[in-house]
Amino acid sequence: MIGSLFLVEKVRAAEHSLEELHINAFINDDGSAEITENRIAYLSEGTENFIVIGNLSKSEIKDFVVREKGKVYQFIDDWDIDASLSDKKFKNGIIKTKDGYELSWGIGDYGKHEYQIEYTITNFIKQLEDNQVLFWRFVNDQTNTPPKKVTVNIETSKQLNADTEKIWGFGFSGNINFHQGNVVAESNQSLDAENYVTILIQFANGTFATGDRINKSFEEVKEKAFAGSSYGMEENSGEGFPWKFLLLFFIFLPLFINKFKRRNKRLTKKKPKKFTRKYKEEYYRDYPIEGNFTDIYYLLYLMGASNFKNLLTAYILKWVKEEKIIVDKEKVDGSYIGATPTIYFFSKDVDTSSIEGELFHMMLTASGDEDILQESEFSTWAETNYEQLIDWEKRVVNESLKKLKDAGYVESRVRKVFFINKTSDELTKSGELLERKVYQYINYLHDFSLLDEHKVINVKIWDEVMIWAALLGITDVVRKQLKKLYPKYTQETIYSADMLYITNSFTQRTSDSRYYTSSAGGGGSTSIGGGGGSFGGGSGGGTR
Repeated sequence: MIGSLFLVEKVRAAEHSLEELHINAFINDDGSAEITENRIAYLSEGTENFIVIGNLSKSEIKDFVVREKGKVYQFIDDWDIDASLSDKKFKNGIIKTKDGYELSWGIGDYGKHEYQIEYTITNFIKQLEDNQVLFWRFVNDQTNTPPKKVTVNIETSKQLNADTEKIWGFGFSGNINFHQGNVVAESNQSLDAENYVTILIQFANGTFATGDRINKSFEEVKEKAFAGSSYGMEENSGEGFPWKFLLLFFIFLPLFINKFKRRNKRLTKKKPKKFTRKYKEEYYRDYPIEGNFTDIYYLLYLMGASNFKNLLTAYILKWVKEEKIIVDKEKVDGSYIGATPTIYFFSKDVDTSSIEGELFHMMLTASGDEDILQESEFSTWAETNYEQLIDWEKRVVNESLKKLKDAGYVESRVRKVFFINKTSDELTKSGELLERKVYQYINYLHDFSLLDEHKVINVKIWDEVMIWAALLGITDVVRKQLKKLYPKYTQETIYSADMLYITNSFTQRTSDSRYYTSSAGGGGSTSIGGGGGSFGGGSGGGTR
């Protein structure tokens, strides 16, 4: 066994590859950004790694730090490209070029490395004539070590969402979406030298106090970015325009009709709110409502506290607990590298006439004869059968509304609008109290490790709580709270960190596939082409 593991490590090292690249960008109020890159690589040649960053306008790169296994690299002011492998070991530096910078650090010994790279970009956000914008190439093309998997997470001190921002991704196959107040872009296949990762985000004026003004409108920037992409129809210009326009109109007409139909499949008469926590330091320590967690979904949906992705995640965790399924990654050639999130079905004992049973059997149907459902399979199924999934969620909402009405939490009220009677569903006094309990319960799940109440932890009970945490989209929060309170929870729970990550990836991609709104900036699939005119990034890099 040891010999085979050693052989695998040797094979990986011989590949000379960047297996995973996770980039986190935190945008400060002044428009600067703190970048953290976590890189898992197997390196077998060269003496140093380097990142090429150019086209910076007024931006500067500073505070470049490299860490590996807790060791901070020594920063060298005058970096020598020609120094030896051993001389560069545990050292890093910045090379200024005519176009910008090269961030360099020594490879060290050949083999597996897990680098953590940190640096600050000033004036990361650009002020346009009418909007503010993030338009940055996070991963270059023409690198000699293109990453096999890329994740870019962008966050600020405020919650980012489709109501206030618009987002697009260019240069790679994957998805870009709003997720728990952040913007997250993920690749779904390995990048090659022709690929790149460029992200465009439109912000309202006044969001950041940036000092870099670009004399262009957002539409000018967007038009250049969309050129050559799958987002726009820039072919509609030049000689022969009317014929091209008509041809494209009829080609894309079915897509426009489908998108219109999807967007108008509203679940409720009222528009869901943007969720923000309330009642600071007020706590409710039990489930807000007894019975099935879907009984309260109508209220959670309107509060902005839950959505289809969270609902699907909660059901998957429930089925894992009931030993109906296992969530894992399907290995590729015996290795987890390049593995895809997968659900393995072990029991089909779910009532098909119930809301839960319908969802279970939809997923089972998509899995085929082997009862193994990969992330890509279900996202493809969801793209084709989006109406079925939207109708299913609508029935969850309607059943929840009926139960809330029967329990006296919601009532129908009639009011006159221009001499017309209009009926609306409103919370009763007890319904308002239930809503308050939800806010207080969410506060409790965020803070319970601070409350000196749990002398003994019952892992089975907290695994039940984790299902509610999934419904509310805060499994990461609850897991961290439990780890603080009871460190052994991570070993004793049925919900490992990997399993939760895989489940969230699975449900996020399914949710994305159900609504295709990428051209409008609401998130969805990225474009392989386009992304020209970005205000940061470049070409090249890797190792040398």
